[in-house]
Amino acid sequence: MKKEKKDILKKIIPESFDENGKLKSWEKQLLEYEYNKDKIFLHPFVLDDNSNSLKFAGVSNKPIVINKTTIDKIKTKHDIDLQLLIDLDSIIKNPIFALDSKTQKTSKVFVTEKTNNSGNQIIYILREDKKLGTYKINEITSVYDKNNLQNLIDNTLNLGGKIYINPEKIEALKKLPYKLELETKVEEKENSWAKKVEKSKDRGLGR
Repeated sequence: MKKEKKDILKKIIPESFDENGKLKSWEKQLLEYEYNKDKIFLHPFVLDDNSNSLKFAGVSNKPIVINKTTIDKIKTKHDIDLQLLIDLDSIIKNPIFALDSKTQKTSKVFVTEKTNNSGNQIIYILREDKKLGTYKINEITSVYDKNNLQNLIDNTLNLGGKIYINPEKIEALKKLPYKLELETKVEEKENSWAKKVEKSKDRGLGR
């Protein structure tokens, strides 16, 4: 981590650094939170000091953080076990593909290789460029297993949203049971428009 970026992180998230000024591992931060319930944690936790692995989806290179309320929601509402949370820093680095969020313009949905016991893909939501004081970070706002992921893919495409493929995960993508049909969707829209034009010509409306 560059000194300038490190100094900024230490200012806005001091609890994520040890007494020697070194960024604590994600596992250590998480376990400190889990086993120090009497302690008041005022800042989010740092999952990664950069977003380089997400650049395929157009994500700006900023630190990735997660709030304690999100951690609590993941464990209770979404029934994610502690081991998955411990591995979260590595899981988020290797998503297979991403989708534009249907509800938040500043967020993207990332699909990981990880699945739960029911075979549902683990996904996470990343909010980009969130302001934290006078600085901006990228924040994980949710992690959960997604049932009917194909519906999310189809709805995203139908609404004009984009899908971003991780070039390093092409082989993993081929093994998934989902149909992205990116080229097909574009062709369908073009063909549909062409048919409309032909109908207009038949009616004497074409130029």
